[in-house]
Amino acid sequence: SDKSADQSGALAEQFFLQALLALGEEEVICTTISAMLTAPKSPPLFLTFGKICEDPLVILKCPLSGLWSRPGMRRVASFLLSFLMDANSALLSSALCEDEITLKELEATRDVLAVRCLVASSVVGSTGVDCPATIGLTRWILAKNQALSASLLKQGIPCDELDWMINKIPEIMPEQSGYGDLLSEKTGLTPTERLTISDSFVRMVLLYGQRNESQSQALFLGALSQLISCFFLVLGPSGVSVSAMISDSDSNVDSTQVSRKAALRILSHLSGVRAYRRKLRSECVVALHKLYRMCKGEELVGGLSVATGARQKGALREISEAIQRAMNSLGTGGGLSA
Repeated sequence: SDKSADQSGALAEQFFLQALLALGEEEVICTTISAMLTAPKSPPLFLTFGKICEDPLVILKCPLSGLWSRPGMRRVASFLLSFLMDANSALLSSALCEDEITLKELEATRDVLAVRCLVASSVVGSTGVDCPATIGLTRWILAKNQALSASLLKQGIPCDELDWMINKIPEIMPEQSGYGDLLSEKTGLTPTERLTISDSFVRMVLLYGQRNESQSQALFLGALSQLISCFFLVLGPSGVSVSAMISDSDSNVDSTQVSRKAALRILSHLSGVRAYRRKLRSECVVALHKLYRMCKGEELVGGLSVATGARQKGALREISEAIQRAMNSLGTGGGLSA
């Protein structure tokens, strides 16, 4: 058929729904997924329902441009993925009924991969894709297992994908989670990674923290503490090129630049703490005053305040200005002093 005749995929979605009503689910699902995976001008793939249920993530192998970019086909794919994940869970439960730990590990691995792929398919172009079916499926997966959010953050998610999740998926901050442990040195994460996670925590607390204020305060305080403890990493090493601070996992990543970006994002988000959240605002003011004094050299150690390079001086000025803007937004900017 002519692709240009159904750019939105709505016609294909209509055919799929009609086939589900008229024919059996197994036949329709196998035929649909085979069509999605088959390359143009190639014979259709032979798939059985049992094999598909054993590997529900096969639906994520469909080309991004041909499937996930069309709203109608995206809704079909989201329905299929949800259906097959349920079927897969039933298969795993029957096969591993006496090994609950292995069952949970397999389901968690599958769900993390599914969420990462769904989010990646939603962050395309300059604005991304707001598909209710994809958002609903992602929320459903995270709601089933509240530990997945912490696993995703620990693995690392690109900034644009993480921003999309925080803005669209409230379940990224579940009521009970192991988030607090992510800022501990025992996790094996680098200071740069912990500071990046702290940036995520601040935004989550501001958006969804009212649901569990005690947990939110703990995460918020942990993020501020991480910001202060990483102050010298944000500035970069004195006397050597900033680019010398490279990531352990990726030699092309400048840890100083990544840390500085995360720190500035945290400072910009602090202005969003509402007046009625007095405890958080009070902690913000204390942390900002401490950072400001550190920038002015009152609490610097190792002589950095005496002989800083041009890069460090520029970073200090940039951070000081960000602190001043945050304090002004909180209504206490006049209290800053060197």
